[in-house]
Amino acid sequence: MNGTHSRYSVIVPVVGQPSAVDDTLASILRDMPDESEVILVHDGTFEDTYNIGEELTLVDARTKRLSFQFAAALDQADGDIIALVRPGVELPEGWSTIVEDKFSDASVASAAPIIAGQAKPDQIVAAGVKTNYHYRRILVGQGNKMAQRVLGRLNPLGPTSWAGFYRRSTLAMFVGLDFKLEDQYLDLDLALTLNAMGYSSVSVPECVCQVDRPATVIREAESTHGQSAQRSIARHASHESVFSRGWVSFAAELLSGIISPGSFQQAMGRFGASRFRVEDAAFADRITEIIRRKKAIEKTGLQVHEEELSTDVNAAIKHRQQQRAA
Repeated sequence: MNGTHSRYSVIVPVVGQPSAVDDTLASILRDMPDESEVILVHDGTFEDTYNIGEELTLVDARTKRLSFQFAAALDQADGDIIALVRPGVELPEGWSTIVEDKFSDASVASAAPIIAGQAKPDQIVAAGVKTNYHYRRILVGQGNKMAQRVLGRLNPLGPTSWAGFYRRSTLAMFVGLDFKLEDQYLDLDLALTLNAMGYSSVSVPECVCQVDRPATVIREAESTHGQSAQRSIARHASHESVFSRGWVSFAAELLSGIISPGSFQQAMGRFGASRFRVEDAAFADRITEIIRRKKAIEKTGLQVHEEELSTDVNAAIKHRQQQRAA
């Protein structure tokens, strides 16, 4: 145990590589801060053969979906900083001390460590996520050497779901938001939402995590996910640009499909987003309400208390819904 001031809730979802859980847990517990917790969340099939439930918190989410598991574990977490670490990833020695300083700035909501492969520890697998005009999910720094000139240019929108750190109070504002995007879009959705609220993410090049199967991380990012990309436009782009941006993205990917079948599949996947139109519009409205109220509080010079703001927004939206129904 070390002497950091923050309490950590480390969420480990048993998805993807359940056999790699032991090594992941060992790296977490090696430098676990006092009064912190590890939450192991699973789909109900996890067998606690080593009685680790005596030291960790076990949460049965009854689903294999990463996004739902994260939401279920988040309900049980009480740390100041939330860490999401997937099986197969090992945190470095002193990880909590390294991360601690990054959250001294109240405007920072997340911190993105670097992930490198065990076989090639000097090559970046991912240093966070970012997106482009078409809202595709892109790994920051993927394939680059860990040279100082590269590390200095890393500018992630947020951490990846493979290893990332979040300020819990900012995530408290997500109460009532749905996580029904494809699992590989969970991290980008969190990053886009926090960014829209005026919070920032920082790179943590000193915190180099290792993953035993880097190809899995890369393959997940390269898989076609047009539906989630299109839904991200509806959830996070301005209302004025949702329609036009969606069609431009569809056309660009369709034309690219002539030489890249993956781009064609990406374009076709965008059609499936239409059935989530109501959910995504409600998500966008809620974010707009949070931003409006947050700015109103900041103009008065008062400090924004995120958990109270979340309750306030919930009440405002419920009141508006009742008025519409009347």
